[in-house]
Amino acid sequence: MRNRRGHFVAFDFRKQAFLCFIFLLFLSSVELYFRFFYVETDSEMITLSGRAWVRKYCRYNRQHFRDDRYFGSMKPKNVFRIGILGDSFVEGQGIKDPNNRFSNILEDTIKRKFNGNCEVYNLGKCGWDTNNERNFFLEEGITYDLDVLILSVVEMNDFLQMHIANIPELKDEYLDIRYRDKMLSKMVGYFVDNSYAASFFYAQFLKVRKGSIEKEVVKKAQAVMANKDNWDIFMKCILRIRRACQNNDIKFYLISFPGLHLGKNADLLQLQAEYKKIFESYLNKENIDHLFLGEYFEKYAGEDLTVSQFDLHPNELANKIVAKSLLLLPGIRDRCGEEIVMGSDEV
Repeated sequence: MRNRRGHFVAFDFRKQAFLCFIFLLFLSSVELYFRFFYVETDSEMITLSGRAWVRKYCRYNRQHFRDDRYFGSMKPKNVFRIGILGDSFVEGQGIKDPNNRFSNILEDTIKRKFNGNCEVYNLGKCGWDTNNERNFFLEEGITYDLDVLILSVVEMNDFLQMHIANIPELKDEYLDIRYRDKMLSKMVGYFVDNSYAASFFYAQFLKVRKGSIEKEVVKKAQAVMANKDNWDIFMKCILRIRRACQNNDIKFYLISFPGLHLGKNADLLQLQAEYKKIFESYLNKENIDHLFLGEYFEKYAGEDLTVSQFDLHPNELANKIVAKSLLLLPGIRDRCGEEIVMGSDEV
């Protein structure tokens, strides 16, 4: 090869080989770190590290819920049984010890004050929406002989997921380039599906892409929320669950998680405020007992309540706050007595 003056110089293969070796060593070190040392969740659970976290920390019963015990339909005498129905916020994504979930904390608190005669069934599954929850409860959950059912929704998420056809930007295939060109799909898919490091960095790439279309998503979400028919569809799911509870003498409550990841994003905060105002008006119109959890989180920064910067699910602190707030629900407070609410600082 020639230098800048046009003279021939010898190609230093040893130097180039050494640089290649260092580069490969660096890539191998990054891969080894993510494969054997980094076992954490991400919001969408698309990384291989997230799947490794599930294998390490999650145990499921015969009904495929994250619990060691079987959820039986025969309730022992004098047992107070609560069911909490929801998605990954209820299942406890990112919470390594299930005893630190708000359902388990609630059960433990009531047991200490209520002579042990309490069971709280955590009926949460990652990926569920209100449709899934309704179908499960009508087909199986109704047989669990519950005294109280608490339906958990995540502000905007559950509602918008039911109308995702109107917001294609929220679909996986819109952002994920693996759904695009066939050749590119095979190349990217191979590394993402087999490399822990590649799957992690690809998840961050998708996060950046999602942020770049935020304003467009907000505009379309506002249009979806302005459509009364969309709210009717969403509320029918909730009302169907409540009707089943009423027919089986089960007290029904709804709790709503705020978007813990919104921070100071003005557009998303405004959208959430609009959603809450509309949703609350529907709940009041239908006389649905509800609890918006956002007011209990107000004194905390969003990052103090989430699992990590990569997983925006509620962390242990947020779960403790939720457990404490659930003690205020009439069906629980009335059964356990005022003293359990007054002593709820122990949670």
